[in-house]
Amino acid sequence: MSDTLLSHPLYRKAAKSLQKRLRDIQRPFPLRHEWQGKDNLAPASQDLITACLSLTPATTWPQELGTIHAALKPEGLFLSAVIGGESLHELRACLIEAESLLTGGASPRLYTMPDPQGLGRALMTAGFTLPVVDTQRLMLAYDDLYALMRDLRKVRHAPPLPERSRLFTRRAVFDKAKKLYKERHPAQGGGITATIDLVFLHGWKE
Repeated sequence: MSDTLLSHPLYRKAAKSLQKRLRDIQRPFPLRHEWQGKDNLAPASQDLITACLSLTPATTWPQELGTIHAALKPEGLFLSAVIGGESLHELRACLIEAESLLTGGASPRLYTMPDPQGLGRALMTAGFTLPVVDTQRLMLAYDDLYALMRDLRKVRHAPPLPERSRLFTRRAVFDKAKKLYKERHPAQGGGITATIDLVFLHGWKE
């Protein structure tokens, strides 16, 4: 895991919340593993697996959650934090409106965030019992839209952001979105605000 990720405020907040949830369980987990994304673990080898912003994009979650479930011992626990819910809704809305204003049409081309209910179903599909999903909302401040996008690209497995060269042929779309964002979601003292929903997953293996 890179030093950039470990020092990122989102990672630190997510890790702190995972640690608190683990303390609340009040039982020992002798064999623990921090999931990195493509780990090769022996079946039924771990008492606890945690994944702090390290699950790969949602399209591969059914397979990945199944792999994690198989690696847990009976009565083993899986705890995870992912970015989901209504995260980055401000960015999405401003980009769509800017594209519509300048090109006459728009498509919802940003990554669709995983919703808490869908995550709960994914846990059950993978075989986890007593699934619990809850959300912690964070409001982050940035200088502008470009600073927001640069920062989130530092987070491993953060939701994919649009690339100017692929999704929008005109830089003017991004510049217009930057202006709209500043007008509609200003931060106190300057800059902009961005919503991040950290979604926490909790499931047991029978």
